Amino acid sequence: MKNFLKRIFCNHEYILIRWHWTHGINGNEPRMIEAEFKCRKCNKVHYVYPNRGSELEELLIKYQKEKQQ
Repeated sequence: MKNFLKRIFCNHEYILIRWHWTHGINGNEPRMIEAEFKCRKCNKVHYVYPNRGSELEELLIKYQKEKQQ
């Protein structure tokens, strides 16, 4: 019960854990990104599916390219 209340009242500080290319939630969409974020404080996991061509998608791709160098 304590962990449940901690997650509800947490001021989440999400950090990027990983991201990968996928075919969407139901598998029929064209190639898109799924990113996993985790809260530093309560360990809550949050999944994000940015739209194609959005700023978040471009940021994730740029982050990956910088990480590889």
